[in-house]
Amino acid sequence: MAVEKGYIDSFELLQTTYSKETPFHLVLVTTYTNKAQYDQREKHFSKLIKAKGGLKLLNDKQPSEFRKSVFGVEGAKHLE
Repeated sequence: MAVEKGYIDSFELLQTTYSKETPFHLVLVTTYTNKAQYDQREKHFSKLIKAKGGLKLLNDKQPSEFRKSVFGVEGAKHLE
């Protein structure tokens, strides 16, 4: 839905092996067309969550309890 509405350019969900060096199982790579699109991300995703009937939590855990930004990169481009 986010791609269809133009809220993001693209995304990839990757699975990785949990280890001491990489203490996570999933990696979400989200690509934004520009800074304006990136700056609107919370507003846009709030609209999508509302359209889906609100936030659905597993075990009542808030996103901040399980979501962590490991790093961000500006200026990266897709290879053709």
